[in-house]
Formats: sequence, structure tokens, C-alpha cells
Amino acid sequence: MLPENHCVLRATNNRYGQYELRDIDIYFNGRYLAESLIRQSTQTYKSDILEVISFIDTKISASSTLAPLMQRLRSQIDENYERLAIDLGAEIEAILSDRLFAPKDYDESQFWQQTIDRWGQGSGYKGDVLSLYSQQVKSIDAIFVDSIQTAWRDRIIQPILTFLGDR
Repeated sequence: MLPENHCVLRATNNRYGQYELRDIDIYFNGRYLAESLIRQSTQTYKSDILEVISFIDTKISASSTLAPLMQRLRSQIDENYERLAIDLGAEIEAILSDRLFAPKDYDESQFWQQTIDRWGQGSGYKGDVLSLYSQQVKSIDAIFVDSIQTAWRDRIIQPILTFLGDR
């Protein structure tokens, strides 16, 4: 999250998104936000899959060899899901740091020039700078959605199908 106070926002901009004194790192915060958004947007689908497994559990006997397999599948889904959120969060952090807000140099980045130069030009500083951030971040929306969809297919659905014997 970006700082609420306009002076702290200025200091963060002057340090290209990282202000150690206030423990602010927009790239890490982006990672945390991405992980949260991934979990929010996919939790229902994960729950639906686990509900099917629970339904299967109710239909098999406790002594069935299928019971431990369903437990293992449930564990695999949980592990893959958590890894997916963490890995995509790290991917978004890298995109923010290495592409979206790069280079972290006043002379070479129009974004940082605009956010830094906006200071002292009258009222509305915070709103203007937050708008610049918002515009910059919107450019990765499609990448983010595509990454979630691809990861969901490759890291959740495909392992389930493989587990169940479908290639």
C-alpha cells in the first residue's frame, strides 16, 4: 500500500518506491496485494473442487483404497494452491520492480520524473500521484489475469487430471 501522508508519499517517490525508514516497499506490497487478489478470485473454485472430493469421500467406505488417495489429492490441491499464490505474487513483484516501475532512475523514467516533479505544484499532490500509480499499474491487469488463468490450468487442474490418470 502507498503511504497515506503526502510527505511520506513524496519521500517514497524520491526513493523510487522504497522508503526503509517507514518500512515502505511498493514492490513487496504489490506482491502481498497480488497474493490476496489471487486467493480472493480463486477461492470459490478451489472450494468447489474440494467439495467434489468431499462428496466422493461420503460415497466410499473408510476401508476403501480410494480414501487415502482422496486425502492425498486434497493435500496436493492445497499445496499447489498455496504455491500458486506465492509464486504469482513473486512474479508480480518482479514485474513491478523490473518492468513497470523500472528503471529506478529519475533521468530514465518518465513515471518517476512525473511523481517526483509533481511535488510543490499546488494542491492535489496526493490524488495526482496516486492517479499516476493507478495508471501505471493498470497496464499489467491483462498480464495478471492471464497469469492467474494459466497458473490455475497448469498448476491446479492439470495435476488433478494427472493424479486421476488423465494425460
